[in-house]
Amino acid sequence: GNDGDFYGTTVFGGSSNEGTVFKVTTNGTLTTLVSFSFTNGEYPSAALTLGNDGNFYGTTYEGGSGAAPGYNLGHGTVFRLAVMPVITAQPQSQTQSAGATVTFLVSAISLTPMGYQWQKNGTNLVNGGNISGATTSTLTIPNISDSDAASYSVILSNSYGSATSSDAVLTVNDSLFIASQPQSQTVGLGSNVTFNVTVYGAPPFVFQWYFKGLPLGLPTTGTNFSSCTVPNVGANQAGNYSVEVVNGYGSLMSSNAVLTVKVFPPSIGLQPSSQSVMLGSSASFSVSVSGTPPFHYQWQFNGINLLNATNAVYSIRAVGATNTGNYSVVVTNSAGSVTSSDALLTVIVPPTLALEFLAGYPLLNLSGMLSSNFVVQYSTNLAGTNWMNLLSLSNLPASPYLFLDPAGEAGPARFYRAFMR
Repeated sequence: GNDGDFYGTTVFGGSSNEGTVFKVTTNGTLTTLVSFSFTNGEYPSAALTLGNDGNFYGTTYEGGSGAAPGYNLGHGTVFRLAVMPVITAQPQSQTQSAGATVTFLVSAISLTPMGYQWQKNGTNLVNGGNISGATTSTLTIPNISDSDAASYSVILSNSYGSATSSDAVLTVNDSLFIASQPQSQTVGLGSNVTFNVTVYGAPPFVFQWYFKGLPLGLPTTGTNFSSCTVPNVGANQAGNYSVEVVNGYGSLMSSNAVLTVKVFPPSIGLQPSSQSVMLGSSASFSVSVSGTPPFHYQWQFNGINLLNATNAVYSIRAVGATNTGNYSVVVTNSAGSVTSSDALLTVIVPPTLALEFLAGYPLLNLSGMLSSNFVVQYSTNLAGTNWMNLLSLSNLPASPYLFLDPAGEAGPARFYRAFMR
């Protein structure tokens, strides 16, 4: 069958039956589904046919009104075998602490679509409050309390009938139970530290945190919180932290959480970035550092310390040509030091173009950044946009760079300009 089980028929079966339809599961369990005898038909056919509606169909050799032992008065019976839901795994009883989350599960097979209805002590449950999954195969009840202690069952139904599971008994334990112990931590000097504990049981709770066996907070009531925060820890606050939890059913002491306080050497996370800026513009370098503060910063230019450059950011308000070079920073704390990578600052100096005459010919004097590319153009009409290339230079070899414009000795007058590529 499409449920994974095997179905078959017998010619004779049972003490007084004339035929039996049976099911054999894959684990070998034999189940009698229906029997036929005389007026309701006898001798079921040797094969059942699975219809596209999910049901099994078959015929009997004899049946119908008047059929009796020894007589063949019927003409056979056509039958449909409708199978109700079959529960394969029952919901299980369990004992959980107050405040825990409980889940009940049921598994079943059905040849047709199946519905679920969970019940508590025989009354139908609906979703809401701390109940979810009341009409599914999984019932979930979070944050349980004494009122949730009961017998839970589920009714499974399809178009041919229903099946009810066995009862699963939920027992709620009000005694204290630590579900999550405070965890040990290793932090840097000056960090903020928080320890947490998760507790199940019947509220209300009182929490008393301890450091090296001595109470933190007021001795009579404790800190009264499930978490303990230690801000800006110092070396003298390293040690064992624990918590005692009390409710109306007793008290319970957690395990120790060890706090280790260290001074971590600086580590650079974000290096200063190289950049190119125009002459006279501003430039700024920055670095991000992890480790244990406080940190001391010393910026360097080409490996030499810069005066009054001791912050995480170094800025130049108006760069000059002499500011071109490599910038780096040395970061130091009590555990060591680290030097950043170099950030190259390139200062872009705009080109200048001077004009004089040599033997009546225009002599142009180009000043610009060496190894850069330049284009010199001319125009006979400043009001127009028709500029013509006069000279293209790649990797300027010298500055100033002198050259003649032989065609500029006669009219009309020429105007010149230069720009970097």
